[in-house]
Amino acid sequence: MAAVEYRECLKNQCLAPGFNTVDGCQFFFPSNDPSAIFNCAACSCHRSFHRKNFVNREPSPSPSPSTAESSTSRPRAGGLKRKKEQFRRRRRRFTAEQKEKMLACASLLGWRVGWLRAEVESFCEEMEIEEKAFFNWMRNNKRKYQTKP
Repeated sequence: MAAVEYRECLKNQCLAPGFNTVDGCQFFFPSNDPSAIFNCAACSCHRSFHRKNFVNREPSPSPSPSTAESSTSRPRAGGLKRKKEQFRRRRRRFTAEQKEKMLACASLLGWRVGWLRAEVESFCEEMEIEEKAFFNWMRNNKRKYQTKP
């Protein structure tokens, strides 16, 4: 179970725009006053101005010998991977023929889908592409190919 503890105060005390000054309160101390239960006794700021830190309070099992050895080894040069780096969206590549057909279809539609959703669905099935990919291509290439009246 993860418990929450509130750390230093992040409230900007500076009156000049573009500057950041904090008061130096290092920990949230709840007030004893029942009417101000969410205010800090040290700096009198609301609890939401303090940095929230999630702490795992569950007892951890004793480490196995294999995990104990790996924890003492040095981390790799890259460090820990972040979740953002682990997931990378696949970029869709269209052939020249697909681009030509999508250009013809988009100009026929007037670069808007509107009420012609069924025609777009059949076109995407015929071209073997996802509707989302076609809409995204239309949005990205509208200014490039659209002729001005």
